[in-house]
Amino acid sequence: MRPAFATLYWLKHRGTLFPVLHGDCLLGRSPACLIVLGSERVSREHAVVRRIHSGLQIEDLGSRNGTWVNGTRIRYPTVLQSGDEILLGEDLLEVVIRQNAQVPETVSGLVSPLTAELEEQRRALARVEDAVAQLGPGDDMRAAAQQLRAALDALLARQAERGLPLAPEEERRVLRVARILATWSNSQQFERWFQELVQRLTGGAPA
Repeated sequence: MRPAFATLYWLKHRGTLFPVLHGDCLLGRSPACLIVLGSERVSREHAVVRRIHSGLQIEDLGSRNGTWVNGTRIRYPTVLQSGDEILLGEDLLEVVIRQNAQVPETVSGLVSPLTAELEEQRRALARVEDAVAQLGPGDDMRAAAQQLRAALDALLARQAERGLPLAPEEERRVLRVARILATWSNSQQFERWFQELVQRLTGGAPA
């Protein structure tokens, strides 16, 4: 693997790093948001952080209580710098940017400073896929769906915590497995979980 240089972007909330990739990163109380905030003073879709050519930008989405950056309420889209603090209701987020980080390039073309973590992420996804493929008609599909959903949630939680992006093909694999599990469970709870994954990984596009 040859070295490459990249600028990596995260939002830090309660000790967890959430990667900001391409597209809009919604913040609010809605389950469709990348970072779901629980405060009643936060709107369902309160603000959006997006990647722009110069880095990161935040925009308030007409929230009642406003979006604050470094103690100032913003009225227009605002460029963010590393170390900036974003306040929504009682929830505080910190902007984390690592510029010109030398990182190894993976076979998928994505870069990560934690190659071992990225490989473990891929192995974890493969284990879930193998478990799905090995189940047969005599197995308890609903119980299996619960167990494999927990494994998939753990994989995605670790991915978000470490700031490791999923490749597009990996996103499609996650959604294929999630759709199967929702079918096995045949419950509204699992269907909502699947739809939330679709929103999180694709912004609502069909899997």
